[in-house]
Amino acid sequence: MTDSRFLHRAALSLLPLLLLLASASASAGGPRAFPGDSVQVKLHALANGMMLVDDGVTLQVSNSVRIYNEENRTVTRGRLPTEVTVRLLLDRTAQVQRIWILAADEIDANPDNKQLTRQRERAGAGVKASATTNAANATNATATSSNAP
Repeated sequence: MTDSRFLHRAALSLLPLLLLLASASASAGGPRAFPGDSVQVKLHALANGMMLVDDGVTLQVSNSVRIYNEENRTVTRGRLPTEVTVRLLLDRTAQVQRIWILAADEIDANPDNKQLTRQRERAGAGVKASATTNAANATNATATSSNAP
């Protein structure tokens, strides 16, 4: 009986150490995996919900944007540094939905800058199609209500 108590106490005393080691290894983690449709850009400025990136491109930042630092912890817009390389994920309306601040070893030496243009064009086409559909629906609703007895 004494042996089992000793083992139980020894296990309980080692538990905090094991938890500490487990959390340290989890936070160290490997390289971050970014979505395939995310884009690497240089962030120059962020103000009033707008973001200035490479080649003078201005992007609208979503109200629900998530920003992650180099350690993959969330940060607020006010803590986002400028003149840093980031990865962006745009939503279907071409608003910035996610921002990852890149560590030096995560920066791609030859980023595909045309990918941002393609994403914005795709999103723009989706926004135009949505606006056209909404306008057509509004026209149909007006026509239907004017034909009512």
